[in-house]
Amino acid sequence: MGQDALLLIEVAVGLGIVAIGTVPACIKLVKQLYNQRAKKDTYEDEDGQATPEALLAFSNKWAKMFVLSFASTGFGCQTATAILAMTPLARDDRFWENWLTTVAWVGSARRLSDLHALR
Repeated sequence: MGQDALLLIEVAVGLGIVAIGTVPACIKLVKQLYNQRAKKDTYEDEDGQATPEALLAFSNKWAKMFVLSFASTGFGCQTATAILAMTPLARDDRFWENWLTTVAWVGSARRLSDLHALR
């Protein structure tokens, strides 16, 4: 199997993982758009209405910490990869690709700051 075929398989697997993770969010977004009611928060009880006591007890702190830790790890690893690819011993000819990926991780960090502002 050639190097290009292996790269194609890796990209296809990565795209599949992203698609699997994105589909539930897209479905919820479409349902919310068709429902046409404003969401006050991301928490709902089984009946669709959250009581004020339940809203106060609800916390998604662990989920946010989980996302933050993975985004920070990804940003750090990608920055290190981009810097190491600039060394004279590097055999990587993907200078622009590495730095564009690093910029994408910066975008992820920006979205995390928006997530933090939600609650």
